[in-house]
Amino acid sequence: MSEEKTIELNNDVLEKVTGGSGPETARFLDGKTVIISAKSNALGILLEPVTAKTLAEAINNQYGVSVSEHKIVLSEGIMTIGIHSFRVNVAVGVSTNMKALVK
Repeated sequence: MSEEKTIELNNDVLEKVTGGSGPETARFLDGKTVIISAKSNALGILLEPVTAKTLAEAINNQYGVSVSEHKIVLSEGIMTIGIHSFRVNVAVGVSTNMKALVK
Protein backbone atom coordinates (compact mmCIF):
# COMPACT_ATOMS: atom_id res chain seq x y z
CA MET A 1 0.00 0.00 0.00
CA SER A 2 1.55 3.32 -1.00
CA GLU A 3 1.32 6.31 1.27
CA GLU A 4 -0.72 9.20 -0.12
CA LYS A 5 0.59 12.73 0.32
CA THR A 6 -0.91 16.12 -0.42
CA ILE A 7 1.48 18.61 -1.99
CA GLU A 8 1.06 22.16 -3.22
CA LEU A 9 1.95 22.95 -6.82
CA ASN A 10 2.50 26.54 -7.96
CA ASN A 11 1.28 27.81 -4.56
CA ASP A 12 -2.38 27.48 -5.51
CA VAL A 13 -3.16 24.02 -6.89
CA LEU A 14 -3.39 21.03 -4.55
CA GLU A 15 -2.86 17.57 -5.95
CA LYS A 16 -2.74 14.21 -4.26
CA VAL A 17 0.38 12.35 -5.27
CA THR A 18 1.21 8.80 -4.35
CA GLY A 19 4.81 7.79 -3.73
CA GLY A 20 5.15 6.25 -7.20
CA SER A 21 3.81 9.01 -9.46
CA GLY A 22 6.84 10.11 -11.47
CA PRO A 23 5.69 13.00 -13.67
CA GLU A 24 3.76 14.81 -10.92
CA THR A 25 6.61 14.40 -8.44
CA ALA A 26 9.16 15.58 -11.02
CA ARG A 27 7.05 18.64 -11.82
CA PHE A 28 6.69 19.44 -8.13
CA LEU A 29 10.41 19.10 -7.35
CA ASP A 30 11.71 20.74 -10.53
CA GLY A 31 13.95 23.72 -9.77
CA LYS A 32 13.42 23.50 -6.01
CA THR A 33 16.26 24.04 -3.53
CA VAL A 34 16.93 22.00 -0.42
CA ILE A 35 18.77 23.67 2.44
CA ILE A 36 21.54 21.68 4.09
CA SER A 37 23.29 22.83 7.28
CA ALA A 38 26.85 21.54 7.50
CA LYS A 39 30.01 22.25 9.44
CA SER A 40 32.90 23.76 7.49
CA ASN A 41 36.32 25.20 8.11
CA ALA A 42 37.27 28.87 7.66
CA LEU A 43 37.77 28.30 3.91
CA GLY A 44 34.25 26.93 3.42
CA ILE A 45 35.37 23.34 2.98
CA LEU A 46 32.98 20.90 4.63
CA LEU A 47 34.22 18.66 7.43
CA GLU A 48 31.99 15.87 6.05
CA PRO A 49 30.69 15.67 2.47
CA VAL A 50 27.02 16.09 1.61
CA THR A 51 25.92 12.71 0.27
CA ALA A 52 23.02 11.47 -1.82
CA LYS A 53 21.53 10.09 1.40
CA THR A 54 21.68 13.56 2.99
CA LEU A 55 19.95 15.09 -0.05
CA ALA A 56 17.25 12.38 -0.10
CA GLU A 57 16.51 12.98 3.60
CA ALA A 58 16.36 16.75 3.02
CA ILE A 59 13.88 16.34 0.15
CA ASN A 60 11.71 14.15 2.36
CA ASN A 61 11.88 16.51 5.35
CA GLN A 62 11.49 19.79 3.46
CA TYR A 63 9.03 18.79 0.71
CA GLY A 64 7.35 15.64 2.03
CA VAL A 65 8.41 13.59 -0.99
CA SER A 66 10.10 10.25 -0.42
CA VAL A 67 13.11 9.84 -2.72
CA SER A 68 15.62 6.99 -2.53
CA GLU A 69 19.26 8.02 -2.20
CA HIS A 70 19.93 5.77 -5.21
CA LYS A 71 17.82 8.11 -7.36
CA ILE A 72 20.08 11.14 -6.64
CA VAL A 73 22.73 11.91 -9.27
CA LEU A 74 25.59 14.22 -8.31
CA SER A 75 28.02 15.38 -11.00
CA GLU A 76 30.66 15.73 -8.29
CA GLY A 77 30.77 15.34 -4.53
CA ILE A 78 29.58 18.29 -2.45
CA MET A 79 32.52 19.37 -0.31
CA THR A 80 32.04 23.15 -0.03
CA ILE A 81 29.42 25.60 1.17
CA GLY A 82 27.36 27.24 -1.58
CA ILE A 83 24.77 26.24 -4.17
CA HIS A 84 25.18 22.89 -5.92
CA SER A 85 23.05 21.32 -8.68
CA PHE A 86 21.95 17.70 -8.76
CA ARG A 87 19.45 15.51 -10.59
CA VAL A 88 16.75 13.23 -9.19
CA ASN A 89 15.72 10.21 -11.29
CA VAL A 90 12.12 10.06 -10.10
CA ALA A 91 11.07 7.14 -12.32
CA VAL A 92 12.26 5.38 -15.46
CA GLY A 93 12.68 8.11 -18.06
CA VAL A 94 11.56 10.85 -15.65
CA SER A 95 14.09 13.10 -13.94
CA THR A 96 14.23 16.59 -12.54
CA ASN A 97 16.91 19.09 -11.60
CA MET A 98 17.25 20.48 -8.10
CA LYS A 99 19.71 22.55 -6.10
CA ALA A 100 21.22 22.21 -2.65
CA LEU A 101 22.09 25.32 -0.64
CA VAL A 102 24.81 24.18 1.73
CA LYS A 103 25.46 26.58 4.57
